[in-house]
Amino acid sequence: MNPLKKRNCVDNSRHRNRCGLSMVELLAVVVILGTIAALAVQRFTTSSTHANRNACYMNKGNIEVQAQIWLRNKGSWATVNQMADDQSYFPDGEPTCPIDGTKYQLDPATHLVNGHKH
Repeated sequence: MNPLKKRNCVDNSRHRNRCGLSMVELLAVVVILGTIAALAVQRFTTSSTHANRNACYMNKGNIEVQAQIWLRNKGSWATVNQMADDQSYFPDGEPTCPIDGTKYQLDPATHLVNGHKH
């Protein structure tokens, strides 16, 4: 048996012992890798959007809970700005929406966060 045939090598007069992939094989590898990359990018983008929606939902809940605590501690309702000025309520600063970057506002009648229904 010819050892060159085992290793997928070409033996011709011009290029002795040339081994490698044919253009069709190389093209198939590139197509497969491109497909995998496209699927991975879509998966990461979808995960990021879902995570930002959950973060916005959690921010809304935290603000509403902090407003209740403010009422219990101080006897009146507060705005998000007032709570943000007091480091004991938001130690990391005033929260902003991770999706659109806007600030949260409390409805004065319901004391719930306005909007942000992503």
